Amino acid sequence: MEPQIIPIGKKVALYSAVIGTLLLVSYLISKDSLLIKIGFTYILFAILVNIFILLVLFIALFLHVAHWKNIVATIICVLLNIPLTIFYLTIIAH
Repeated sequence: MEPQIIPIGKKVALYSAVIGTLLLVSYLISKDSLLIKIGFTYILFAILVNIFILLVLFIALFLHVAHWKNIVATIICVLLNIPLTIFYLTIIAH
């Protein structure tokens, strides 16, 4: 049976990307400085949640060796939020 953390990790990665994208688009449309504060607060929250998910995924990687491909794929999905966040911050900075 596949570890429960795999679908949770994928959902967290997807929701993190979607929320970040919505915040970016909202800021680009409105130019409201409050959205910058909300965005940075969200980034800090997302970092904490994603680090926790990554730790659990790494533990699952060693506990559920038979599902290593799915776990590694989920780890990659979570880690893809890092360059996405950097790209969004670059857009905001310019």
